[in-house]
This record gives sequence, C-alpha cells and structure tokens, in this order.
Amino acid sequence: MDDKETTNERLIQAGIEAFAANGFNGASTRMIAEKAGCNLAAIPYYFGGKEGLYLAVFERIAEFPNELLNPQIEAIRAFLKANERDPETALGLLKQLLSTMLELNCSHPAPHVQLITREQLNPSSAFDILYNKVIKREVNLISRLIAVITGEDNRRTTTLQAFILIGQVMMFHHGRKVIFRHLDLQDYSATDIGEIRQLITAWIDKALKPKQTDSQIRT
Repeated sequence: MDDKETTNERLIQAGIEAFAANGFNGASTRMIAEKAGCNLAAIPYYFGGKEGLYLAVFERIAEFPNELLNPQIEAIRAFLKANERDPETALGLLKQLLSTMLELNCSHPAPHVQLITREQLNPSSAFDILYNKVIKREVNLISRLIAVITGEDNRRTTTLQAFILIGQVMMFHHGRKVIFRHLDLQDYSATDIGEIRQLITAWIDKALKPKQTDSQIRT
C-alpha cells in the first residue's frame, strides 16, 4: 500500500468513527484529520472536502456486505436466468441469503450501524450509495425469489413481502440496543445468531408456501 492509499485509508477509518459519533455537521475536518494523524489539507486534496470524504465512507460501508453476499447474489442470478425454476430451490436460496444477511447485520461494526441508521432517518446524498449498491439489488432479487416460490405474479406484492422479510433481519441491526437491553445481552453470540436464524427460517417456511409443480399436482 503506497502513501496515498495509506492516507486515504486512515482518513476513511477516522471519518467512519467521527461521523458515527458526531454526525456530518458535528464532525469537523480538523477532528478527522487529527484522528487520522494526517495534515488537514489531505481531506480536500484526496476527497475534495468533507462531503467527498463522507461519500467515500459510505462507499466503504457498502463494501462490507457485498464482499460476503456477492457469491450468493451470483448464484441467485444464475438460478433466475435458468429456464426451469424449482420453488424448493428458490426457497433454499432465499434462506441462505437471509441467513448471511442476518450474520452481517449482527456483526456490523457499531460505527457502521450508527451511520446507516442516521442515513435511514435523515437521508443525504450518501443514502443513494447504500440504496443503489446494496438495498435495491437485495430487494429486487428477494422479490423475484418469492415470485418463484409462491407463484405470485404481482410485483408490488412480492416487493412488499421482500421488505417484510428484510425488515425481520434488519431489526437485529437497527434495534440492537433495544434487543440487548431487553434480553440482557452485551453483544450477539454465535448461539444467539443461530437461534435467531432458526426462528426466521421457521417463519419463512410458514409464510411462503412453495408453489406445486405440475408433476406434484398430478401425483
């Protein structure tokens, strides 16, 4: 890693911490530069200013789920391109995707959680990064899997169902402080995540009834 990459990385990491703790307006460029151990002029030089750094921070945050989700995303895309789409296979792919999303949401670094929550409540231009690089893709693919599983051909209905499923997973991300307080937890353990996964999977099995194939109907 050269000096430029090192400086960029230090500023992004410092920006994540400062913006999470103080918000965009409360985090000064001086504060971030000092936290990164960089010259104040490095922020406009590398990012064009505080807003550019803020956007770079969200580009980095968007990478966090994509690194682990991309293999499953590609598997789902390959399945959806196939001529025959088995509902049971679609159900398995949906469960795997939501299971990984659950683990990601439970393991998100705390500053990431704070920043994402801020953008959900008060969207800025950074929200477009989260929406276009993560949220939109996940909603569309889950909606299409639901259509294969249930035979529902109303896109609005399957999209709303996708948001309901994602909402169950996201609750353990955005609502972690409430959950920790209510269950007397310090953090999610592997056992906690496994229990939550089982409960969500059981709910999916009850809520989404796989469409019967012609051969199943004949038998």
